[in-house]
Amino acid sequence: MAVLGISGLFGTESDDYDPSTFFAFYHDAAACLVDGGETLAAIEEERLNRDKHTNRFPLLSSRACIDLSQLQVSDITHIAYFFEEEYTDRDVARIAIDDPLMPLTPSRTLLHDRLGEAFDEDVSDRPTIFVSHHHTHAASAFYDSGMAESLIVISDGNAERDGTSIFFGDKSGLRLLRTYDRSDSLGHFYTTITKMIGYRNFDEYKVMGLASFGNPRIYREMLERTYCLSSDGGYRLQNENLVANLFEAGFSPRRSSEKLTKQHQDLAAAAQEVLERIALHIIRYWLRETGSQNLCMAGGVAQNTTLNGKLLKLSELRQIYIPPSAHDAGAALGAAILVDQANGGNPANRSYSRTSYLGPDLGSEEKIADRLEEWSDFITYERPEDLNNVVATALNGGSIIGWAQGRGEFGPRALGNRSILADPRPADNRDRVNLMIKQREDYRPFAPVVTAEAAERYFELSGVSADHSHMSFVVPVRPEFRDQLGAITHVDGTARVQVVKREQNQNLWSLLHAFESIAGVPILLNTSFNNNAEPIVQTIDDVISTFVTTGLDLVVVGPYIVRRPNADRKALTSAKVELMPFVRIAKEIDNTGVRSEIFRTAAPNRRFFVSESLAALLNDCDQNATIPALLVDELWDLWDRRLIRVTPKKS
Repeated sequence: MAVLGISGLFGTESDDYDPSTFFAFYHDAAACLVDGGETLAAIEEERLNRDKHTNRFPLLSSRACIDLSQLQVSDITHIAYFFEEEYTDRDVARIAIDDPLMPLTPSRTLLHDRLGEAFDEDVSDRPTIFVSHHHTHAASAFYDSGMAESLIVISDGNAERDGTSIFFGDKSGLRLLRTYDRSDSLGHFYTTITKMIGYRNFDEYKVMGLASFGNPRIYREMLERTYCLSSDGGYRLQNENLVANLFEAGFSPRRSSEKLTKQHQDLAAAAQEVLERIALHIIRYWLRETGSQNLCMAGGVAQNTTLNGKLLKLSELRQIYIPPSAHDAGAALGAAILVDQANGGNPANRSYSRTSYLGPDLGSEEKIADRLEEWSDFITYERPEDLNNVVATALNGGSIIGWAQGRGEFGPRALGNRSILADPRPADNRDRVNLMIKQREDYRPFAPVVTAEAAERYFELSGVSADHSHMSFVVPVRPEFRDQLGAITHVDGTARVQVVKREQNQNLWSLLHAFESIAGVPILLNTSFNNNAEPIVQTIDDVISTFVTTGLDLVVVGPYIVRRPNADRKALTSAKVELMPFVRIAKEIDNTGVRSEIFRTAAPNRRFFVSESLAALLNDCDQNATIPALLVDELWDLWDRRLIRVTPKKS
């Protein structure tokens, strides 16, 4: 039985359902395919349509799941969606109230129509199940945990009615124990703080990193007025009063152009303290009530790795599991698993996903070489006899390297197949990656990846048993190594560690050993292979685009090392240039006259003014036309912002 799981809304580039309005709710679109109790493929749509956190329907990833699995569309027996049907219908109708021209089509019909577009085949005859949102998260965690029984805590912005849900899982399945109303959502609380500090939706992790620099006492009393705890494991969180209380305390919303100050650090620290206090209160209570010593978590709050690190110290716990895709893309997988379980799936199966590398691959060595050759106006490449030794030597010499291998990761973190790697020892490497390559705030910490054999030597992992292969926990760096590991040790002496076993990722594990033989430590700085304007790279074209437009020293793609012989932008004149699918050329009329602009139709909606010559070029249907040299710098800036796609004409 093959079950296709879906998350995301129903808009496409050509037929949109107002992506800006829905952006905060039906985000992280994905498609997942489960067959015979095994996850065959799981792909976030953003990796293919290149729009971060996209909520547009996963047309591309649905097709890619079929291609990767080598199944036929006719093999799909069931379809699973990550929210309840009535709730989804009402949300679509709520938006339609504001626009009487918008078609009001049932979500079931929309789902079938979109899959029909994806497959060029009608699938409306397949049983289609709309699943409660928090149930999908619970399934994604429990049925990949390996545990026979467990308490399951799901907390995010909101599900249909709830902000937090408590389940118990065992051989009989999932049993809902209690829900906490969405008005008390921990996710919404943290998002409000995130916006007050001058960040956007999905930037909560920036606040978590900032919290280590602050003093929680400064805003503790003010925030304590917004919540209370009860002896039955309950709590109330007055999110509706949060902004007003912050204004009364003299806190003004930061604009993104303004510097971060001690005030912002202190608020981040106090908010993190509130999140931890409430979450630990709930978890401890339900561990006592159920008598379980096992815990599974999912939902957006489960991506707060600082909170997760605190859970490792709980005396009530023996084992904890957090899936690599705890966010809403993982809900697509959970929906598919639940439908599989309800239709004869093995109830004892606790390992649907035997790996996190579930996305599309790079292709054969020959395919990689052919595509690199087509990029030869921009890069050179070679295949060394001892790849790991060459790369390890370059890393030890200070190079920062893009590393792309095999199938892409499913989840928000690069786990060694689409990664940027660097020497973890010099603190300067952290600053260089932050400012020159990732183009992000200089305070942000980076994760270390370490071999399983050496992990306990460098990091404090004892206590609660946990799967550290997904970067889900912040743990202390052992004090004697903190100065030595300056690039990956945060200001509070911690790190968000990834432990890799040989059987999980042979390529990465071997590189770590090669680096150890040269540098003396089996650890590398590991961060996602992207810049601040794009999702993690997926294809060879994505890899080369990020390499060429950032400060990376070299890139490894499969067995090949890729270099830039020069930084001459004139290579753009011989390339093919086209608009990304989520932007449009538009005209704006103001008191200065008529100006051309590139407008992002996906959130965040932004305008970028361009010259009339460039607008004409991008509107030209002849993508093989020669690009004038005078437009190269302007085009390069759009490429760096990922508003245009550049590919070699040789293809």
